[in-house]
Formats: sequence, structure tokens, C-alpha cells
Amino acid sequence: MVMKNIFTYILSFAVLAMSASCSPSAEPDESGKDDVVPEGVLRIFADKSEIKADGSESVTFKVMFGSEDVSTKKTMHIVKEFDGKTENLVNGVNVFSTTAPGTYKFSAYLYSGGEYVSDNQVTVTAAEVESAVPYVQKVIGEQFTSLGCQSCPGLSTAIKEVQAAMPGVLIPVSFHMDFSGVADPMTIDTTRAFYNYYGFQGLPYFNLNFHKSGGVNANASSIIDAIGDELKSNPTTCGVAIDTRYDASSRRLDITAKITSNVAVRHKYHIFLVEDGITGYDQMGANRSYIHDNVVRIMVAPATTGLDINSRNPFTPGVEVTAERSVTLDDSWKAENMRVVVAALTTLDGGTTWTCSNANECKVGGSVGYAMKGEEDGTEQAAFRKHVAVWEFTGAWCTNCPSGYSNMNFVISRNDAYKENVHLMAFHSDYSGKDILALPDNLTDRIMMDYNISEGFPSFLTELRTSGGLVDATAFRSSLEQAFNEYTAHCGVAVSSELTDSKINVTAKVASGLSSTYRIAVFVVEDRVKYYQKDGTLTHDEYNHRHVVRKVVSSTYMGDALREIAAGSEASRTYEIDIDSSWNLDETYIYALAINADGHINNMNFCKAGENADYDYLNE
Repeated sequence: MVMKNIFTYILSFAVLAMSASCSPSAEPDESGKDDVVPEGVLRIFADKSEIKADGSESVTFKVMFGSEDVSTKKTMHIVKEFDGKTENLVNGVNVFSTTAPGTYKFSAYLYSGGEYVSDNQVTVTAAEVESAVPYVQKVIGEQFTSLGCQSCPGLSTAIKEVQAAMPGVLIPVSFHMDFSGVADPMTIDTTRAFYNYYGFQGLPYFNLNFHKSGGVNANASSIIDAIGDELKSNPTTCGVAIDTRYDASSRRLDITAKITSNVAVRHKYHIFLVEDGITGYDQMGANRSYIHDNVVRIMVAPATTGLDINSRNPFTPGVEVTAERSVTLDDSWKAENMRVVVAALTTLDGGTTWTCSNANECKVGGSVGYAMKGEEDGTEQAAFRKHVAVWEFTGAWCTNCPSGYSNMNFVISRNDAYKENVHLMAFHSDYSGKDILALPDNLTDRIMMDYNISEGFPSFLTELRTSGGLVDATAFRSSLEQAFNEYTAHCGVAVSSELTDSKINVTAKVASGLSSTYRIAVFVVEDRVKYYQKDGTLTHDEYNHRHVVRKVVSSTYMGDALREIAAGSEASRTYEIDIDSSWNLDETYIYALAINADGHINNMNFCKAGENADYDYLNE
């Protein structure tokens, strides 16, 4: 499904580019009159160029195909560009509002006996609106799964990794369905309703906040990235609180859902009753002891696009509105393992679709209040961007090492995520020839022995976890795919440095999203060091050596132990580094690596000597 949407974007803009190169030289009409569109030409118009980013004020588009108004035709969709990303609005939707300030560009696509892309774009600016109450935003994750799905346990594992990496942000709700000839006793009517609403094919399927889209790739890295995009592109303007009362004798559960909005918009709501810890079913891809969590037992407010609240009227800003529902728990459900999930929905397209603006959850019989940023029990939990450390083992005497670096650079340069988030550290060795860039005491060779790297030079070690040779890029590429797809960042690293006449004073900090122990490893890395290099039969006298590890600052290359860091807390170490006169400080950096209790690098950061690098959050 996702690939189909991506293909649509590519095809749309390919058609746009083709039409631009083949169309007459005359510019599109700029008068704003929609009655002058030439036949066979698609053109988009907006009724305003600026709106407030409050989710209330909207812009309405008119799309003309020659003299025909196709603004709401199901074969037309509007293409939105914002913050470097492209998204198709739902087919036939011509209304747009947003809660994210910034500049948006819109074009139109139409299928009418052929594919047409508008010969123009319109720009709409969404002006920032100060939030009255800074509510913490939580995101609903819709998991569609089945006992008959071989790959579905992998998605459940990814969801747990995401929750560990960004606690308090993702609220999963898991819909079971019959699949591949296997009847799933945990399926409910609601599952089929959502399945028909989304129209997806195949399992597992994962989606965020009830967006009617192609879903999210079912791995932890993609989910974290999608949540970061959601927090940035659809910031909340409301808060959710819940009160419940449970009578164990009658098994009656009374639920009061509370919503308070900062802006005068309509809301709808969802209520789900979910159960954790369900066992006793044979699960394809696992076994009978497999544990099912987040299972939607009943949708208390049964409507795919939400139930109305406040008599369908816009909320009064700052005034709480409540909805009360009751349900009797089935005898097979374990109340002690159950939670109530409430989602507040808004529409950003004039009512065609309704998506989750915020959500909250509590145990059956419990309550939860509004979470506001800055409160001790409601401080926003941030997701940390994943940065991957790769150790390269090389030598100036090594005739194959330049091609090894080229193989790594080839892989990195062809993936935008890798270009920004993969960081090489070159450990030089004088194992088989002269190399003044080698670390003392044969450290590079000892590291290779410690990690059983038998491929010799050149070779690599990714996150102190995966190693291989660099004769070609196959093993290196696989190591990066594993690092990003299977190992999420549950901590962040910040590093600051101060230059004096002879020293660099460094503070390295680790903040954790879960309670865990870490080590912090700190290195001096110099880039673009001029020194000789063997390259096949050639010798380069002034070779540009990249990312050279000049000094291990921590007590060992495995770092120094930090105290156990509680979830949401941080720990730090300070270091004083003597400046070597051979270092070019304009190309000298401080690298700080956070190493898990299992001995692998979970995340890292770096800064130029004398500068600082703060925690890198996904939602910034």
C-alpha cells in the first residue's frame, strides 16, 4: 500500500515535469479567474492564501479541468507539499486546515481518460497561533493482526521497542481478524469496519491516528519516524482525561471521557477497551505461549469516524466537554489486565475524514487527568533520533582501504537517512606498515581481536554489534539496515566542549527513555588529515584521511560507567583533554557514544571542538 502511494507521487510529479517541458511557453493565467482555463489543462485555485494554524480556519480549493469543475470528483486528489514532504489528500477532498504553522504548496492530480497534473501550484501560509494550554500529545497506533499471520509477531515486537524508546507517546490498539484461512477468536465486528474503511490488503498493517492513508512500514524505525512526523505536522490543540468506575460483582464499567480544546473546533471521540496478557492461542510465527497485548475487546463508541459530542457544535475554548458510556465486561476478559483508551478526533478536511488529535488511557476502574507539558507527571516524553556509529579499520599502508571507504560511502550517499545519521570513525593500524595515525598500544588491532573481526583490512564494526569486510558493500549495507530497522534508540546523547589555550573541556550527557544502565565512550576525531595512503599500485602523498580517531578520551574504548538512569532522567561525565599540537582544531570533533548494558552502542552524538550538540529529538 505504501509503495503504491509513493508510486502515485512519483508518477504525478513525473507528469508535472513532462507537462512543464512540453507545454506552450505562455505562463499559466495569474488573474485568479477560473473561467479562462484552456481545455485539456488542469489548474488549481485557492479561496485564500493565509489561514490560522488552529485547525479551525480552512482554505477551499477549486480545481478546473478546462471549463469543468472537478474540485470534488473522486478521480481528483490534491497534492500537498510541506516541510520537505509530499502527501496526497483523500480523493475528492478540496478543503484543508492545519495545526502546524508554515508554508504549504498545493497542486492537483486528475485521472480523466489519462493522467493530468495541474500546470500551477498555489501557496498557503498557516500562521502560528499561541497555544492556551500546552497539552502533552499522545498518538494512537492501530495494529491489524491475526493468529494466521506469520509476520505479525514482528510488528508486536516493533511496537514494544517503540514504546521503550519513547515512553508515554504511543498508545497501541490491536485489532484481530480472520486471515489466511485461520479463524481468530479475538476478532470483533469493529475490525471488519476499519478494514473496509482503510481498504488495505495483507497483514501486518499499522496506521497512526486513524489517518486514511497507506499505513506505516511495520518496523520500529519507520514507526518512530512516522510518529515524529505526526507530532510535527499535526500538533494537538486539545487534552483528554478519563474517569472510570468498575463494579466487580456486576462487571459493569462506567466511563467518562473528557475533552478540553484550545480552539473552537468540532470534535468526535473513540473509546476502546483493550486487554493485555492474553495467551492460549496458537500464533503463526510464534507458538501457543505467545502473549497478545493491546487487544481491542470492544469499541465502546462503535463508529469508524467517531461519535459526535457537544451536539456537533464547536467547542468553547477552555471549557471541558464530557461523554459518558457504559459496558459490561465479558466473563472471559480479565479486568485487571484491561485498559480504557479514549481518542479525541478532529477533521482537517471539512469533515470527510476524522483523525486523532490527542488520546489518553487508564486502567479499568482507574482515572487519568490531563497531561500538560512541564508538569511532573505530564512532561512530554521525547523520541530520540537514531544515530549510528560505524568503526572503520584501516591503515595508510593498506592498498585496498581506499576502495573499502568508497564502498561504505556509496551505501551512505544513496540513502537520505544514512547521510544524516550514519557516522564513520576510522581506527588506523600500523599492523603491516608505517602509519603515524595509528592509535598507541596497538589498540585498533586489539579491538579487532576483541570482536573477532577476521576479515582483516579494510573492515567495519557497526554499533559494536555487526562486523564484516569491505571488499564489497554487501555486509556493510546489511549492518545499517539492521541498525535502523531492528534496534531503536531509547536514549539520547548531548555533548558540549570548551576550548582553552591547551585543553578541551568536555561534558557528555545521556538521557534515557527507560530505566537502564549505560557507559559513555568519548573520542577525539579529526577529519581531512593529510597523510600518505597506498591505493592499489599507487601511493598518494597527500591523501585526505576522513574521520580519523585521534584519541580515546574515556578510560577505555568501551567507555566509562554511568549510574543507572531512570526513565526521563539523564547522567553525565566530564573530561579534560590535552590538545595535541598536530590536530587541526578547525577539523577536530568530539564524539560521544552511549553504550547499552548489553555492550552495544544505542545512540551517539558529536560536536566540533569548542562547540555543543544538544539532544537530537525526532519531534523538533
